[in-house]
Amino acid sequence: LNGRATRWAERGERHALLVKQGLALTCLAALLGGFFHTPWLIVLSMVLIGVAWSAIFPAQGVLILRLGECQLTGVASAEVIGLYRMLERVGSMLTPLLVALLIGLLGYAGAAKAMGALLLLCTLTLFWVSEKETN
Repeated sequence: LNGRATRWAERGERHALLVKQGLALTCLAALLGGFFHTPWLIVLSMVLIGVAWSAIFPAQGVLILRLGECQLTGVASAEVIGLYRMLERVGSMLTPLLVALLIGLLGYAGAAKAMGALLLLCTLTLFWVSEKETN
């Protein structure tokens, strides 16, 4: 889906919208898996998360480049991308540990609900911040 999502986002400069929608879909999928944990709904949740993140990934890169060009004058694009990739990798290392901790504390369904709630907070914050920037 990366290529299709990229072409769709490029046609109308909809990168931020794609990221917001993908984050909202991920939130929905985590909450779905947490509240209704039948095998088929868990599989559906995993598929939805995969679809959302494969669509979000290219749009995030464009937004990071724009951030470097527009808001970080004097900072090279390579430095902005390097910082983004470093944060992404730190998150990739810490997330499994956080998930394991949540599973240990809350069980599988509780961990999915907690992650869904955190993603909901992130989604609402992203919508709120982007709305403030456009006004």
